[in-house]
Amino acid sequence: MNTQAKIISYIKQRGEVTGAEIASYLGITRQALYRHLPTLLRLKAITKIGKPPKVFYSINKELATINQEIELGEIKKRKIGEQFFLITPSGERKLGVEAFIYWCDKNRLPHKKTAVEYIKTLEKYEQYKKNGLISGLQKMKNTFANVYLDEVFYLDFYSIERFGKTKLGQLLLYAKQSQNLDLMK
Repeated sequence: MNTQAKIISYIKQRGEVTGAEIASYLGITRQALYRHLPTLLRLKAITKIGKPPKVFYSINKELATINQEIELGEIKKRKIGEQFFLITPSGERKLGVEAFIYWCDKNRLPHKKTAVEYIKTLEKYEQYKKNGLISGLQKMKNTFANVYLDEVFYLDFYSIERFGKTKLGQLLLYAKQSQNLDLMK
């Protein structure tokens, strides 16, 4: 493994590190280290936080996200892109692969393996859909003694096991909590 790869590996393991910590880990002088850091910064593999004397280096999260998206594969990316949605605690809406990676990271789950499990779960629920709709009539008949409806349809499930609320479920909850009338419509 070359020096730059070792630097990236060490930063991935530790999160944010100083130049002194990297030099100590590699067993090289700071001068030798500072021949490699500008290249990694220029390639956007790492980011620099702070100003001397307090400078920290970390992995460029945007680049890491792009690399992880590429690893997922086109079919998984398309399905996740269409279905996965979440709203962060700060109210930011995230959609598709970006949301999925955020959710995996938050729950400390491996992206590729979890993507496969998510796709399998989606496929399991697809069997209940006909022409894009889910019939709710049987559930109502099982719940109530008298049902005076010919048909009842759902657009999607509110939530699915392990992965929580669906895209529609997230939007519905957020619309109700925020009293956002446009979103409710």
